[in-house]
Amino acid sequence: ITASEEVTVILTPLQNPSVNGVSSWTVTTYKYWNSIQGLRYISSQILTAPGFSVLGFVSAQGIGSLTVLEDQSSDCLSGECPAYFGDTASLNFAFQNSVATPVGSTLNFV
Repeated sequence: ITASEEVTVILTPLQNPSVNGVSSWTVTTYKYWNSIQGLRYISSQILTAPGFSVLGFVSAQGIGSLTVLEDQSSDCLSGECPAYFGDTASLNFAFQNSVATPVGSTLNFV
C-alpha cells in the first residue's frame, strides 16, 4: 500500500454494544506481516479514538416463531425439501430495545 492509496478494511468480529454513548476504537498499523509470525512491529497506534455514537441497542429475546402463510411444499419433487417452503411467511421475535420507542413504531433491521 502506498501513501494516499485508498484501501478497504473489513472489521471482524464486531459486537452489538451493551451501553449507549460514543464508541471508542484502538487502531494499530504494523510495519511487517508474514504467514508464520503474523503481525510484526507496530508502526503507529491510536488508543481509544472516539468513533460513532451508539444511540441504543436491540436484542432478540429467546427464539421466535415462523409461520408459512402460503405453503408450497407440494411443489417440491426432489424429496429433500426445506422444513419451511413458501412464498410468504410471518416471522415473530420478542425484542428488548434500550431506546424509548412510541407504540406502533417500525424498526428496520439491515
